[in-house]
Amino acid sequence: MRLLADHLGWLGSDRVLDLGAGPAHLSVRIAPLVGEAVAMDPEEAMIEEGRRRAAAAGIDNLSFVAGGSTIW
Repeated sequence: MRLLADHLGWLGSDRVLDLGAGPAHLSVRIAPLVGEAVAMDPEEAMIEEGRRRAAAAGIDNLSFVAGGSTIW
């Protein structure tokens, strides 16, 4: 994840959206590399699991949103 962050030029002040995050596998790894990460998934069960994973990892800059994207 550090290699990706370096390649994309992420900074500690950046905000990253993980759309379709599922149980936040990637979000939990991304959050320590940026200022804020947001995990979004339409399934409440995935959001809850993501919250558990973030808490277990001691991550406090990861927020969760129940929802998805829609193309109109």
